[in-house]
Amino acid sequence: MNPRVSNFFSTRSSSTENRRASDLAAICIASVLLIASDSTGNQQSVDWQPVTSAGPPSRNAHAMVYDSERGRTILFGGDEGNGTLFSDTWEWNGQTWTQRSATGPAGRNMHAMAFDLQRNKTVLFAGQSANGKLTDTWEFTGNLGTWSLRATNGPSARAYHAMAYDEARHQTVLFGGSDSPGGINYNGETWLWDGTSWSLASATGPSPRLLHAMAYDTARQRVVLFGGSDASGKLADTWEWNGQSWTHRSNCPERESLHGFRRCELTNRAFRRSRDTVLWRHLGLGWYKLVKLRLCRSLEPRPHYNGLGCVGGPTHTIRWVL
Repeated sequence: MNPRVSNFFSTRSSSTENRRASDLAAICIASVLLIASDSTGNQQSVDWQPVTSAGPPSRNAHAMVYDSERGRTILFGGDEGNGTLFSDTWEWNGQTWTQRSATGPAGRNMHAMAFDLQRNKTVLFAGQSANGKLTDTWEFTGNLGTWSLRATNGPSARAYHAMAYDEARHQTVLFGGSDSPGGINYNGETWLWDGTSWSLASATGPSPRLLHAMAYDTARQRVVLFGGSDASGKLADTWEWNGQSWTHRSNCPERESLHGFRRCELTNRAFRRSRDTVLWRHLGLGWYKLVKLRLCRSLEPRPHYNGLGCVGGPTHTIRWVL
């Protein structure tokens, strides 16, 4: 087990063979984002543990990504809720929040971020600013605490898109979003960022959509996409990207477009948390329900933007323990 997180995990497996890997952790900052694993497939006893109320101001529609090289979670931007857009960068080390930078990308919400493991950079693309949708690409160098503007061309200006880093092919994969300058539409393009430039990889695959989520499955070397919304409403389809094309894999029993989704660091399995507090696991063949429980005990979960609930209350950081 990773020593940085060993104190946060526990396992209650019924046999010696099953004790070897049962790890789950998460943090919540005015929202909930899960980083989870349970290779045994057994249901575990779960709970939320409040960690701190000190850190970034309350917000929603921000983005977070895990810097696995330094063992830090990076947060950027978001919306205070009254029209104020944040442009601050924060890091969570498992114990405390630290503000790293107040300069870099302009204030925005509904942007997307991914961590490039090959170059140890956090990649940020686009989002919604006070002046409309953006088309800029930025990279954050964690050990220096600095942002660099890398491109202003590539995908059209957009928000409500999703990104994930493809470790096998060393590319950040972007799909979908809304690129209508003055409203909402649905985009179905797949773009790849190689650290230098963007390239349009495919205009076919999942139907055009927004508010979907993506994660990388390291065991099967696939980017997994789930759900979102299009003109017909919420979607419940699952797709996988192999570096060249999309494959439709399965549908989930429950439709969700307002959810959080993140790669499993420890057992290479993709998880999602729906706003009705059901945790699912995707094993490449289908979705399996793990547990249903109430999240954010001190705050009332609410659907808002990208499933980032717990809106309207004080700022809390909450760790998920299995």
